[in-house]
Amino acid sequence: MKPGWYVLGFHEVSWEENPYLSGLPLTCPPDAFAKCVASLARVATLASVAEGHERWRAGALDRAYVSFWFDDGYVGVRRYAAPILARHGVSGALSVNSRFTSRTEMFWRAKLSYLSYRDGMRFVRSRLRARGHDAAEPVRHATLDLFSPELVADVDTVYRRFTSDADRADAFRIFDDWDGVRALASSGWTIANHTAAHYPVLEPTALPLLCDQFAECERELEAQLGVPSAYWVAPFDRKPHRAPAFQATFDACAGGRTLVLVGNAVNRDFRPGKPIERIGPPPDLASLPDLLARLPD
Repeated sequence: MKPGWYVLGFHEVSWEENPYLSGLPLTCPPDAFAKCVASLARVATLASVAEGHERWRAGALDRAYVSFWFDDGYVGVRRYAAPILARHGVSGALSVNSRFTSRTEMFWRAKLSYLSYRDGMRFVRSRLRARGHDAAEPVRHATLDLFSPELVADVDTVYRRFTSDADRADAFRIFDDWDGVRALASSGWTIANHTAAHYPVLEPTALPLLCDQFAECERELEAQLGVPSAYWVAPFDRKPHRAPAFQATFDACAGGRTLVLVGNAVNRDFRPGKPIERIGPPPDLASLPDLLARLPD
């Protein structure tokens, strides 16, 4: 691997693939994750996000450094990923969505996964058609392309038809709680702001919500952890769909914080205000070291 800071973007690490995540390619089994970390440790230097970021800023990337970042705040990160990384003497970063961690709102994409499991997507498609959905387009794409808070409300309406109060309360077990987040923070993990409700805030459909979504999550993070976050992590970040004004909108309300993206690129040449780029691992984690070695400069 060439010199640079490689930031890998994961989500959940767990033995369980429950209905709320089975329709989303987000879960990595602990044994596969452990093998991946061990293989990377043989070809690169594992680093915390704080160390990697400092080396990037200082121009001290004399070799390949690899950091691990986990989005959405799933409980398996603390249960499985953190001990695996600790055995290699390194911590990671966790991006949380405040409504999920506080158990006030369920992730709308997880609701779609559950509805797919329960054969309820036909009701979602019916509502999408009223919003201009082309039936040939997969729902997972259409719900982003046509995103609006009203669409999220449509998904919730269908979700409630298929669930009881007990079902909805139990669903939150896929997410860690604030005690778990504090435990990670106290063990050296970086805790980042991933917005309140995981809307595609870099895209034109949700760009007007960017500042409010990050601000709501930031207030809860400071209330729960006692310190502000240093990183604001963009949900979804579909690179071709970014709004032209996304960086200016972010800068207007971020207070100098660093934006974190998923550009599938290596962090090499630093400049002030430059976002951190992350790399989405392939489904076959065994191929990850080869993929990283082939990334362009």
